[in-house]
Amino acid sequence: MDLKQFISSGVLEQYVLGLLSEKEAGEVMNMMQLHPEVSDYVHKLQTSLDTYSRLYEVRPPDGLKDQVMAGIRKEIENRSDQGQKGQPVPIQPPLAKYSRLRKLAVAAAFILLCSIGLNIYLSNQIQVARAKVGTLSTQSEQLKAENQRIHNQLDQKGKALTLLYNPDIRRVTMNGVKQHTDAKAMIYWSANKQTAFLANADLPATPAGKVYQLWAIVDGKPVDLGLFTPKDQVNLPIELKKIQPGSVQAFAITLENQGGSPTPTMDQMYVMGSTSS
Repeated sequence: MDLKQFISSGVLEQYVLGLLSEKEAGEVMNMMQLHPEVSDYVHKLQTSLDTYSRLYEVRPPDGLKDQVMAGIRKEIENRSDQGQKGQPVPIQPPLAKYSRLRKLAVAAAFILLCSIGLNIYLSNQIQVARAKVGTLSTQSEQLKAENQRIHNQLDQKGKALTLLYNPDIRRVTMNGVKQHTDAKAMIYWSANKQTAFLANADLPATPAGKVYQLWAIVDGKPVDLGLFTPKDQVNLPIELKKIQPGSVQAFAITLENQGGSPTPTMDQMYVMGSTSS
């Protein structure tokens, strides 16, 4: 018999009521020592029975003791009279009169404990089920997030393919400047539509409070195209701000304070690429 069957068999309720033999009670005590859940279940049964007893405890009415004693005295007198008349006095075992009531009380208590035990068992099962539902809900949310991430990646790859095969799009490679020779980035630019996309960027991680800013050099003047951080790589290509009308000579990326700058910080330039190359 496994542990669940043992708990639900009713033997623990009989143990609490004192209906088991010494051997059976010893087996239950051994199971309580070996399995904390059995001990906990018995403790809950005992607590529930004590609570039930206190709730439904009936205080005997005043004067009941006097009535009982008067009845006993009367019974003694009747038996004494019968003895004097030579009639045999029947001797009734004290418990015989109440054996039926005692059996009913024990049966009622046993049914009560079984009901309490069933409620405890069902309550535990409900808690387990709720925990499983919570786990499944968390897993479902994780799957939704992962599905959305994959969807975004596929969407970005689709945009990248569109850029690659669009004859109106020019690719401008931005190489690292002298201080950052390992840096590199790429811009896809449409001169007709005056639009640009940052396709990829191999740049160092930004320090705290810093951000990369993209620029277009239009008619010799820098024009802000937007902000960018390396963590945005997952969303490449990124469509940049629309370029104002004019002749675009180059694109560049600088490192600026959070929020960007109205003009590029020249000593913080990382990459630059000419549209004529």
